Amino acid sequence: VGCGSSGMIDDEAVVWPSRDARMVRLNKYVGRKSPFLFLVEAAAVSDSGEIAGYGFTEVGGWGDAGFLAIPE
Repeated sequence: VGCGSSGMIDDEAVVWPSRDARMVRLNKYVGRKSPFLFLVEAAAVSDSGEIAGYGFTEVGGWGDAGFLAIPE
């Protein structure tokens, strides 16, 4: 887990499923009902796959908060 950039936008929260896999952008999983506008960084992952990090909850980057992503 960490943050990455495609060069098109600022850093964003990502995860690498395995050493040989491509990074997966976590923002593609943020739904319309989520309080988050943008996930900035994934900081840790548990043995069960839960990902903790932080993101922005308001336009302009104010209102940053922690998130916990729980896989289905």
